[in-house]
Amino acid sequence: MQKWEYKTADELLDDKAMNELGEEGWELVAVGCATVYDAPHTSMHFKRQIVEEKPTIPFAMA
Repeated sequence: MQKWEYKTADELLDDKAMNELGEEGWELVAVGCATVYDAPHTSMHFKRQIVEEKPTIPFAMA
């Protein structure tokens, strides 16, 4: 089963910041815009897959 983690930025990010997140495996999945107390508010939502390493079993020495 795939597992995901999520991150929210409560401001618009510039290209450099977005590229850094992309290099870390984050994918932009949504941008939200709203007005809160007559002020604009924007958020960016990211996700990336959690890769679980399977334990390795060492070979027995004969």
